[in-house]
Amino acid sequence: MAGWMVGAALALLVAQAAETPAPTSDKDAPATVEDVVVTGPRAKAISDFVQAISEPTKERRLSRWNRTICPATMGLPRKYGEFLNDRLAQVARSVGLEVDKPGCRPDILIVVADDVDRLMTELETAHQAALAVRPYSDENLSSAGTKAFGEFLHEKRPVRWWHVSTTTPSGGQPVSHTKSGAMIIRGVSDSRLKSTVQEEFAGVLVVVDAKMAEGVSYDALSSYLAMVSLAQLDPHAQTSGSPTILNLFSERAAGRPGPSGLTDWDQAYLQGLYGARADAPNLRSQRNSITRRLKRSGDEEPAKSDKRQSAR
Repeated sequence: MAGWMVGAALALLVAQAAETPAPTSDKDAPATVEDVVVTGPRAKAISDFVQAISEPTKERRLSRWNRTICPATMGLPRKYGEFLNDRLAQVARSVGLEVDKPGCRPDILIVVADDVDRLMTELETAHQAALAVRPYSDENLSSAGTKAFGEFLHEKRPVRWWHVSTTTPSGGQPVSHTKSGAMIIRGVSDSRLKSTVQEEFAGVLVVVDAKMAEGVSYDALSSYLAMVSLAQLDPHAQTSGSPTILNLFSERAAGRPGPSGLTDWDQAYLQGLYGARADAPNLRSQRNSITRRLKRSGDEEPAKSDKRQSAR
């Protein structure tokens, strides 16, 4: 499933003569950074946060990884790429995912590039089908669609992400679609307690604009990239009033110190997403599961600090 990502990015990166400068203000990746501790969150603020950032698929469900992941980074010196991959793997394991062995075929590809416009042109002209821009494909792949793809290509942001999902039956029955895109699942009765299908990521492409991300520490950047690689999030979500790593670039633009890593809310969001039943009956149920996890995080004792491992 992941060959589309490598092919889409490799042509541009191989053509670049020099390595992309490391987008960090640190001479080396820092050894440890303390997480932000959030206490006493308000129920409405939490509900609004979950509602704002969670972006459902075309099937009106939240997708997630339901298997082993294989992250890879392109466009950085080796030690920085390894640092980003290690941080992503650390967060993935914390929510119950497994990480494949070195040399695996990537299904999460992080591309750091100086010339992002050139990469986007390549994606637009040659890789739309591979990126599942159409709502459905023969392999049951789907994405956010044509409008969202246009925004992905042309909106100037330090980090952009694109998720491709596949719809799988919760009971093992085959899934197909009509010509109009309607889903057909054979041999399954409807239930209000569980869904007959679940959404699973087939691949995630994350593009970092090295120029726009310049000056951001690797601790903060790696946590940001982990968040958007493990969950499909609305890039236009308004999160200024919430304690989240998603405010990293907006806080910097405002001249304020942003979060240094995943906050309690971020970790609880991922735990809620991956702790929910895969066959949850609907989007509302999935969001409620995440909301409950965030609320519990505010009632618990502050979690142990999440130490960042230094890049070797």
